[in-house]
Amino acid sequence: TTTQFPAMALAMNPTGDGLAVFATHDNMALQAATRAPGAASFSVPISLAPATAQAPSVAIDDAGDGVAVYDAGLSPAAMVQARGFDATPPSIDSVSIPPSAKAGVSTALAAAATDTWGPVTESWSFGDGSAGATGASVTHSFAKAGTHTITVTATDAAGNTASRSGSIKVAAGKPVVSKASIKPKRF
Repeated sequence: TTTQFPAMALAMNPTGDGLAVFATHDNMALQAATRAPGAASFSVPISLAPATAQAPSVAIDDAGDGVAVYDAGLSPAAMVQARGFDATPPSIDSVSIPPSAKAGVSTALAAAATDTWGPVTESWSFGDGSAGATGASVTHSFAKAGTHTITVTATDAAGNTASRSGSIKVAAGKPVVSKASIKPKRF
């Protein structure tokens, strides 16, 4: 009798991030789990490939991002597949928040964010109780004067986030006269 051991690969970086690829308990599929630094255990496993997968190999960088590579086919029709594991939040490379604005006047804001693994979405909070906005470049009109903290949050496809904030001093706009009347003086 021959005993076949399930395929397994493990990678750890110096800070304690880990990535493991291993067969399910019944050897019917290949799965992966990650471990954050200081965590007591690995994450709930996610499915990678059916039982025919073999020869897994993993790597992880110092930031905790990893990749699992495995043969997902049967010989002689081998099919190599790879799956990335994104542990790093996006980088907010620049933010443009003007130092001042006027109430009632549209103000332009912009941010540039990048991520190693994929797309990034930006969301904005204006600090004035109004609804936020999404996009790399947005405009907002503040209703009242005051100092407001504006925050932009960049989110990558894995749900990792990074935020940057800045203050804007909003001055009162010019009053608008909606009704005026003149009364003649008496002599």
